[in-house]
Amino acid sequence: MAYYNRGAAKIVLGQKDSGCLDLSKAGELGYFEAYDLIKQSCN
Repeated sequence: MAYYNRGAAKIVLGQKDSGCLDLSKAGELGYFEAYDLIKQSCN
């Protein structure tokens, strides 16, 4: 969940690439809600 929160915060701050990496890590670790935000923000 920490990776998800950090990734979401980075996206809001304009650090899209770094935020998407954090969201991807969150998904890999089992926080599958991260994939929804990746679909919305990381294309």
